[in-house]
Amino acid sequence: MTLTVSGLSGNYSLIRTFPLTFTFGGRVRTPDTATARYGSTTLQPNQPGQLNYRTPLKLKVKALSGLTVTLTSLTPDCGVAGNVITALKGTGVCAIAATTKGSFAYAPLFVNFPFYLNPAQQTIQTKWSKPTARKVGASVTISASSFTTNMEQPVSLSTVSTSCTVTSTNGGWTVRFTSAGSCTLTATAEARADKWTAATASTSYNVH
Repeated sequence: MTLTVSGLSGNYSLIRTFPLTFTFGGRVRTPDTATARYGSTTLQPNQPGQLNYRTPLKLKVKALSGLTVTLTSLTPDCGVAGNVITALKGTGVCAIAATTKGSFAYAPLFVNFPFYLNPAQQTIQTKWSKPTARKVGASVTISASSFTTNMEQPVSLSTVSTSCTVTSTNGGWTVRFTSAGSCTLTATAEARADKWTAATASTSYNVH
């Protein structure tokens, strides 16, 4: 065909673009989309989220169509049970697929929600009670069962204070108060590379 534009003439190819549509039984179906939410964070497809090792995350995904969304892991580093995602390692990236079966009005959904994997935040839970004896020369025994961690790791007890000493015993530690001043005890659980962080918990006593 011949097309004239602003006084210019010549042979041109006309190209038209159309929005992507889907047909089902001759009927055009609307493309579906979805948003995801966990805690106070909202994600769009292909927008990365954050996931810590061994810290289950409940991902709420809502499709525009209102259809039921199924979540599956596209990578081996995450597990999915219903809408709960668990990182199986503390580094890398997981891809979580959100899908629907589609309907008469909406095309099937297939979108990806990626997650960056991070080490778990290890914490120490203490069950120790403050010793009643804080006089110079007194001592107290602290059991190893006084400490637990959310990563089920062993805990060590130490001090850098000059007012007390810590000695390992069978199943715990003995703390001796050696001079007047402040005695600070620190419980420590070590980190594990690509799994979890280190953790500490401290308490202080006045020795007189």
